Amino acid sequence: MFLDFLQEEFGLNSFSEKQKHKASLSLNHGFVLVKPLTYMNLSGEAVASVLRYYNETADNAAKIVQQQILVAHDDLDIELGEYKVQFGVGPRDHRGLLSIYQHLDTNQFWHIRIGVDGRRGSRLIPADRYVLQQFSTDSLDLLQSVFNKIVENLRQKELFINQS
Repeated sequence: MFLDFLQEEFGLNSFSEKQKHKASLSLNHGFVLVKPLTYMNLSGEAVASVLRYYNETADNAAKIVQQQILVAHDDLDIELGEYKVQFGVGPRDHRGLLSIYQHLDTNQFWHIRIGVDGRRGSRLIPADRYVLQQFSTDSLDLLQSVFNKIVENLRQKELFINQS
């Protein structure tokens, strides 16, 4: 959802599937948004494939370095409506991130940690089932507000080109 928000916010091209990368990509304005088409716990395959491709085909000035990679992900360690933008820091247990760490051989990139824990302390629903549930309308509205805050935070950190 966050990548769809970014695609619209920055007026990027529509996402298109690239089977060779196992991902859908949206690119323009110096951005490459990558939505892995793999299972979440294999998402490192897609990220590494896209990174390899752009670093092999780009000129030296356009090569992607770790400090330019931002990985957005849900985070059950953070309450719904909250977020963190941190370099090299992710949640305690997130299989998608572990896959990316393994395929890139590092965790030294920006993590956009979007809180999704709306259980208010109740852990009756196991995490793996909880994260697959649909968001309520109120939760979706809250997430849209969070997405706006994240973009502003990234602009302040100069991690995005200042665009409208």
